[in-house]
Amino acid sequence: MNTVVIISKDPSFFHSSGLEGDLISRHLGYGKELFLRDASSKLTIFAPTKNFFQKPFSIENVKFVPIKSYFRLGYLFFGTISVLRETSLNGCKTVTCQTPFEDFYLAFLVSKLFKSRLIVQLHFDLFSKHWLEERLFNGILKRLALKSLCASDIVRVVSSSQKNAIIDNLSSLEEKIRICPVPVSITNVNITKQTFQMCVPQTKRVCIGFIGIFYEPKNLHFWVDVAEQLAINNAEVDFCLWGDGPLTTNIKEYVKKKSVLEGRFFFKGRFPYQDIQFAYSAIDIFLLTSFYEGFGRVLVESGLMKLPAVSSDSGGPSDIILNGVTGFLIEGFKIDSYVEKLERLTKNSALRKKFGEAAYKRCSSNFSQEKITTDLIDIWLED
Repeated sequence: MNTVVIISKDPSFFHSSGLEGDLISRHLGYGKELFLRDASSKLTIFAPTKNFFQKPFSIENVKFVPIKSYFRLGYLFFGTISVLRETSLNGCKTVTCQTPFEDFYLAFLVSKLFKSRLIVQLHFDLFSKHWLEERLFNGILKRLALKSLCASDIVRVVSSSQKNAIIDNLSSLEEKIRICPVPVSITNVNITKQTFQMCVPQTKRVCIGFIGIFYEPKNLHFWVDVAEQLAINNAEVDFCLWGDGPLTTNIKEYVKKKSVLEGRFFFKGRFPYQDIQFAYSAIDIFLLTSFYEGFGRVLVESGLMKLPAVSSDSGGPSDIILNGVTGFLIEGFKIDSYVEKLERLTKNSALRKKFGEAAYKRCSSNFSQEKITTDLIDIWLED
């Protein structure tokens, strides 16, 4: 039997509300591809749960094993117990952890117990100045993460910018690094703005939008500043933000101070991931102003929905956007730079369509669920 083990810190495996994304279906897809390679193979996923009485369960050849605490010490304690009790780990060839932090230590334990290959995943920009300044202890976490990367057999990153950053800091890891983004399963649909309740009110104006978490790394105050200047310059634009997060109230108050945005800036809240294509269908241009992005999955989603994108050149987006072909990449955070590119797109529907078609072609060929899943299983089963 060939078992691949995933050690996760994501509680959504056991507490999915449909708002978190395609987490379960994506991992079932991994299990299916693994089974196609080897009918005796299994995928076992350890993840935290809030329910102390949660039992393990299986779907097809994927087994979900609960770790009965999310908090650091409890996670490590109960995670160790879960690992030692789990009989399906016999024959474990590969163990992978989703971060280089607590889940790494459990993955390291599995790798030693079963002589498995250890793959550490890195989904965020560990070397970003903005990430380091977010929390007081991030400098310490960075040092711990670097030790985890060094102790691994393979380091999976989601963008070339991450790979380059690791090499710049630890050139000895170059041979270990594999680039494999997170797959996207969104399907393009042909609907109009008027056919779904989450869409903006009926107007003939171009809609610039964002979908995601409202928190500091997304730099949404700057997003609003860009919207304000664009509204001053151009009366034919609406703006819409989908999602929520710790800064939701703060951002709403900030928008209220911008009188020029009254009646044309909309907050649509969260929605089930299976409806995400409808939200994208209400947007004409996707705007991302993040301080840093490990990858930028929303840019792939918007590309698969044939939308042009304007994004900060903040790491991962440079792997997705072909500047001047599928959208625009902008260095730094000067409002006028963003306004100039957005005005070119808002005033030229033919250019929006051209960029959107190019974005779809690029994203469907390079970042489809089928391709990325195949690439990921190749990494798991490397000799």
